[in-house]
Amino acid sequence: GAAHASLGRIEIAGGRWNWKGAEAHLLRALELDPGYAGAHQWHAYVLIFRARVEEGLAEIQRALELDPLSPITLWNAGRFAWMTGDHERAIELLRRGLELSPQAPESRRILADAYAIAGRDDEAAETILAGVPPPAQTELRSAYEAGGLEALLERHRSHESVRPDR
Repeated sequence: GAAHASLGRIEIAGGRWNWKGAEAHLLRALELDPGYAGAHQWHAYVLIFRARVEEGLAEIQRALELDPLSPITLWNAGRFAWMTGDHERAIELLRRGLELSPQAPESRRILADAYAIAGRDDEAAETILAGVPPPAQTELRSAYEAGGLEALLERHRSHESVRPDR
């Protein structure tokens, strides 16, 4: 099962975007090992990006049931909830994922976005601040206090663009 799941993931990675081939491999992986959470997770990804959202959400839920402590599964489930407008569910899932793996910048960004969309600007700001080094936190906190979340995001983007590892 794992080999077919890997082949399915390869079909949608690296710019190939072969959704039909990916789904065929993932379905074979699930046929061989219906308990493999990773295959359910990647199948969910394929389904959602092929506009089969309800099926995709059911697949990611199955992956969560099989592996509720996987930060990657929690991140993807949160991302799918965010994409489908279920921001409170996205917040719940992304927070759980970040508790398990705090160094996940994409999860942190989507969580902050979900908070902001839900009108929870203070929590959005704290989520962003928790992901930056302490020296930058003071400046970013000042930006937030002076101009709100938009000012914080603008200052954060300018910090990110000058980081040497970017």
